[in-house]
Amino acid sequence: MDKEVEAITNEFNEFAYMVSHDIQAPLRHIHAFTELLITNTKDKLNDNETRYLENIVDSTREAQNLVDGLLAFSRLNTLSEGFDIIDIESIIPAVITNLETIVYKEKPEITMPDKYPTVSGDKNQIITLLSNLMHNAIKFHKEDTQPTVTLNIKENGDDVTFEVIDEGIGIDEKMFSKIFTPCVKLHSDQSFRGVGMGLAIARKIAKRHNTDIMVTSKVDQGSTFSFTLKKA
Repeated sequence: MDKEVEAITNEFNEFAYMVSHDIQAPLRHIHAFTELLITNTKDKLNDNETRYLENIVDSTREAQNLVDGLLAFSRLNTLSEGFDIIDIESIIPAVITNLETIVYKEKPEITMPDKYPTVSGDKNQIITLLSNLMHNAIKFHKEDTQPTVTLNIKENGDDVTFEVIDEGIGIDEKMFSKIFTPCVKLHSDQSFRGVGMGLAIARKIAKRHNTDIMVTSKVDQGSTFSFTLKKA
């Protein structure tokens, strides 16, 4: 039975990869030609017509992000490089690089640990896991407030627990079971743009590392997302 499940999963991953890859090209064409149309006709279009074309650009960009997320989600197993010893301090620059765009936009206050352990895991996937959790912590902040994010690392015997803590909008406890579902968004695009893949990818990475992501949160009081890895 396990072999059947594995075969079905692999087949689905291959199918998702092919479909996602094939969709990317037409989306890029729609995006590029619409932007070209806006540039070449900007003096001939009225405000409504320009807005319609800009909406097409925004929608195709969101569709591209969704396809990228689905592609990343489907390839997590196939792209594995195996577990190795990871010096967490050495991967922090890569995490910060992944956050450059949202950090530039939101200007968060980020507090990092004073010291970092070594753990066992897939280096690239742990970078993605930390990046996704910290990105969400910055993104879902209260209106007209500076985002505040803290990364805590606690060692307990052979376990190393990572906590990403924010003081943002928080999550209703009734929604905890939904936030890790692919493509599920709790907020409208008018409030927070996104495709609902960040936490799904993060949890799949955690599961592959024989752990899970725990969440504690209260509406308007912030959230804490945590996971535990084995010390190397």
